[in-house]
Amino acid sequence: MRVVVVSHDLEAAEWLGSVLRSAGLSVVILPTPDPRSPELEISELLVADRDAAAALGSAGPAKRILLVPRGQTVDLATAMGGGFGDLIVVPSPEDDVLAKVARVLDHFLKPAPASGPSESQIAELTDVVERVVEALRSAGDGQRSDALRLAEGMLSVFSLLIDSHETGARRTPGHSRRTGAIVREAAKKLSLPDVEVGWLELAGRLQDLGLVVLDLPLGTSAPLELEIRRAMMRHPRISSDILAPLGPWGLPVAAIAGHHERPDGSGYPAGLKGDEVSLETQILGASDVYEALVSDRPWRRAEEPSAAIEALGRMGFAPDVVDAVRASGNAIGPGGRLVLPPETA
Repeated sequence: MRVVVVSHDLEAAEWLGSVLRSAGLSVVILPTPDPRSPELEISELLVADRDAAAALGSAGPAKRILLVPRGQTVDLATAMGGGFGDLIVVPSPEDDVLAKVARVLDHFLKPAPASGPSESQIAELTDVVERVVEALRSAGDGQRSDALRLAEGMLSVFSLLIDSHETGARRTPGHSRRTGAIVREAAKKLSLPDVEVGWLELAGRLQDLGLVVLDLPLGTSAPLELEIRRAMMRHPRISSDILAPLGPWGLPVAAIAGHHERPDGSGYPAGLKGDEVSLETQILGASDVYEALVSDRPWRRAEEPSAAIEALGRMGFAPDVVDAVRASGNAIGPGGRLVLPPETA
């Protein structure tokens, strides 16, 4: 699979090229838009900024993604109207970038259908959560503390599974714990009630549980098939399905399902836009993006916090959410023990 990237912003082009190469794609970067370049004829995808795309006209692949470098703004509707299948903001989390490339190369493909043992794992884990919730619901006064310890123990096991997956397959150790810490502080700065803050922090810690079930080799430096990225798009829904029994108690299950949605419409799996992306979902998503960008990865160095905040703005996150995440940046650190919010207790 061959991709040609055309942009005068070489820093943005090189950043994108490194992400695409990590997925096993062949990438050619052209610093100037030359419609006669032979690379345009042999590539299957064109990624170009607005000026480069205008200079190229109809030359090159029909499948196109708009590159939005630092300091530029554009919305998805404008990109689609210009013949682009999607847009990529620089910088963005690598998983988001590659999911978009997968969609455009396969006609806006949906997440891969359920297959293999993962479905039975989802059912088993959901059953575990339901049983623990039932224990909480039916516990008498003398059993309440034991039921709470059981519930918190279950959530801690899930968190440890995520920790192990991030350290191994994803090579992003501590991502979910740090994301949960940012979510907690950002929610406080937005003056949300303490109980809601607690549930949101839990959501930030557990929203990638679906990646553990899928067990995909994400985040490594080895070549990855785009079909793997397609399967990866299922993980928000898997996480929310497993944790759904905790929804009536206060866990923001819909926000977990949408934590890769973006207010500019460029997210997944549903492509929600604007007000469709709730405040809770924005807090989870913005915290997740911020932590991913300001942390080192095996294939790239961390972005400066200012660049990460700038990227959040271009993805359409509400200004008050962006400001809360900016002010919570110093919360990045290991999260503490998982504890259910006080009203549950």
